[in-house]
Amino acid sequence: MRTENFLVEDTKTLENLDIRKYGDEKNILVQIFSGQGAIGLKEAIHVVQKQLPQAEVIGATTDGEISNSNVTTKQIVISISIFENTEIRGTVILEEEESFYLGSLLATKLFKENLRLIIVFTDTISINAEELLDGITYITPNIVVVGGIAGNNGNFHGITLAKGDLLTLKGVVAVGLYSDTLQVNNDYNFNWQPLGKELTVTKANENILYELNGKNVIEVYEDYFGEEIVSQLPATGIEFPLIIQRGGITIARAMLDRRENSIVFAGNLENGEKVKFGIGDIEMILDSSISNTKRFKDFHVETFFIYSCMARRRLMPNHIHLEIEPFNRLAPVSGFFTYGEFFHAKKRNELLNQTMTYVALSESLKQPIQHIESPSQVVVGRDISSLNTIKSLIHLVNSTVKELNDTIEELSVVQKKSDEHKKIIDDSIDYASYIQKSVIPPIQKMNKFFKDYMVIWEPRDRVGGDIYFFEEFTNGAILIVVDAVGHGIPGALITMSIKSIQTSITKNICCIENVSPASILETFDKDFKNLAYNYQNSFVMGFDGSVLIIHKKERWIKFAGANSNIHYVDRNEEKMLKGDKSSIGYFHSKKRSRNVKFTDYKIKLRDDAKIYLLTDGLRDQIGGKSQFPFGKRKCKELIYKNFQLPFFEQRQIIMETNRKWRGENHQTDDITIIGFEL
Repeated sequence: MRTENFLVEDTKTLENLDIRKYGDEKNILVQIFSGQGAIGLKEAIHVVQKQLPQAEVIGATTDGEISNSNVTTKQIVISISIFENTEIRGTVILEEEESFYLGSLLATKLFKENLRLIIVFTDTISINAEELLDGITYITPNIVVVGGIAGNNGNFHGITLAKGDLLTLKGVVAVGLYSDTLQVNNDYNFNWQPLGKELTVTKANENILYELNGKNVIEVYEDYFGEEIVSQLPATGIEFPLIIQRGGITIARAMLDRRENSIVFAGNLENGEKVKFGIGDIEMILDSSISNTKRFKDFHVETFFIYSCMARRRLMPNHIHLEIEPFNRLAPVSGFFTYGEFFHAKKRNELLNQTMTYVALSESLKQPIQHIESPSQVVVGRDISSLNTIKSLIHLVNSTVKELNDTIEELSVVQKKSDEHKKIIDDSIDYASYIQKSVIPPIQKMNKFFKDYMVIWEPRDRVGGDIYFFEEFTNGAILIVVDAVGHGIPGALITMSIKSIQTSITKNICCIENVSPASILETFDKDFKNLAYNYQNSFVMGFDGSVLIIHKKERWIKFAGANSNIHYVDRNEEKMLKGDKSSIGYFHSKKRSRNVKFTDYKIKLRDDAKIYLLTDGLRDQIGGKSQFPFGKRKCKELIYKNFQLPFFEQRQIIMETNRKWRGENHQTDDITIIGFEL
């Protein structure tokens, strides 16, 4: 088999489409994915049927189109697949019947002994997709089903389906692929992480949710995400699904519609079921595609069909093609962005949300491809997901903090000495610590990059507001050290927000020569002020910190600091680069303050130069005979006095000095000190 895709910008350019070269072929499947709505779908079908009347044609309106490694919106993709030994047969069902019955009827119409694959497209209004898939499973449990719920550029109404020249706003269209030789291999990527408190579904009817934890679902969303975000549902809610564990599979449920006192989801929810809100992990999404394509080393792929959730495209609109690209390195790729995806595993068809589902097809007996290249570097540019996404995340985090604090206060009043309650709190904080430690750079990264280095990272509590990030590139690295406002869990949650923005920034860098650390700080400042704008009365957002660009081969560094400095020793002389006297964020006033500009500094390093970045934790530690802070002068003296020693010895001396100075006092603040030599 072979697949060729035609990407058409609009209906005006359809008249230039020439596909008559396939006029003698017999087994032709044409999938049309229209970002130009029903009109684009209708006109594309007309052009295809005029030139290829023998082709089996199905189509759908979309929330984005996929053509090889290209991801587009409001365009048209015409995917033509030519099969040698596979028969194609389509069907459409318009009857307004119960969805399970429609699924069983569809499967009955399509079933033959050599049925290998069913491709299904549905609408959002008339069909309960989960019930539909259950009906298909009932008749054909061993047959792989792929496809999804059609889209309409963020509008949940006006979705159109097509089978041949028949267009409909409701129902199901499908095709069956029949063969004795067709190889079918399907899987999916998820990478949405549960976040916040576990909630219980207390009132639901199939895919309509009324209550969580005994409270109206609209009120719950307002508590967690804020009225501004809730006023824009369902468009804003698609990026924050409910996460469920079912049968060993992590499943998301995305919302399709908001009603006065309820929310309609793409799949069913069961009373008593435990759910959490979810957030997309961009880094995991991009990393998983290349690893998933490696599973095809023993499978000679001739084409991929991909049906991916609209939320993935909206989470990283400028770089979603990087998730598709590894597949296109193996074979042609076509598909669209859906409002719900269909997946088959263990003799069952599942409705998934937030996923990228894919099916690999082949009629070939050739040897498999043995080498899979890495995805191309991300070009320079900035891809902060949607501001609404991060605003909602911060509001969710704030609500979680408040709940935890309320729980602690409640427990201390009701039963202060309860070991059981203390264990619950300890376990929660231990888990928060695990999450925070998971974003700390692995030791192997820094071992490989630096000639010698040390890291002291000592949160005051089990979690804290200090964090550091290290990202290596082909010609250097970026090192960021952050001291967020607050300690403990509030400070740690701010560091997670910082990590989210930092990942978006560094993912877009392919070459460090032209990267400005000042512009990175300005990006942080702008985003944090926007994030905090609606929440200044309840939560202060911000941090002090340093951004360092390191060019290893040319031995130079570029630095910018937000109320933060770096120390370095060059030819036995101690020096300091002073950052700007402005912090990131710290939004207090009711009027949006101006965006701060930061300054870049660049210095050339000699062979024996050593660099030190530190937060104010050591400086502010109370101790000594007079019970004073350790102070800036002692910090500088401690560094300069010992810089000639290996860094592991310097680390021991600094830790011991701090311990002796602190004495019986508690640790005053989080402490972070990083030193290195190239």
